[in-house]
Amino acid sequence: MLYNADPRKVTVIPPGVGYCHFYPIPADEARQYIGLTPDARMILFVGRIEPLKGVATLIKAVACLRPQELKNRCT
Repeated sequence: MLYNADPRKVTVIPPGVGYCHFYPIPADEARQYIGLTPDARMILFVGRIEPLKGVATLIKAVACLRPQELKNRCT
């Protein structure tokens, strides 16, 4: 073993999602829950904020939106 740990004392927990906490809901319900208007657009990122997850790409893409378009969508 890499760390000379006793295998009888090691438990491997695979990565995953707690479905009791995270589950899909209708978009209109999500907008209402966070206080957005019914026609507002949303972007959802789920994951750890690390380079491998691509959140920087999302931020760059949002920055490419035209300022007026972004302003209209954020109100």
